[in-house]
Amino acid sequence: MSFSAPWTIALRGNERSKTEMEQATAEMTPSDGEIDVWKERMHKLLEIESTDNDLIEDLEEEYNGV
Repeated sequence: MSFSAPWTIALRGNERSKTEMEQATAEMTPSDGEIDVWKERMHKLLEIESTDNDLIEDLEEEYNGV
């Protein structure tokens, strides 16, 4: 019959929790491909916003007679 000290059992439980946490974190971390897609979408949105701002400025200038 073998004896395990209580702190040994607790350490094993902590290691198991740590491994599960690392795996969950890895599953939630986006891949490089996903990040590239997000960057491309953000770039397109910023281009659209920039174009919209230019159009708004043009309309304001026309309205104000500038």
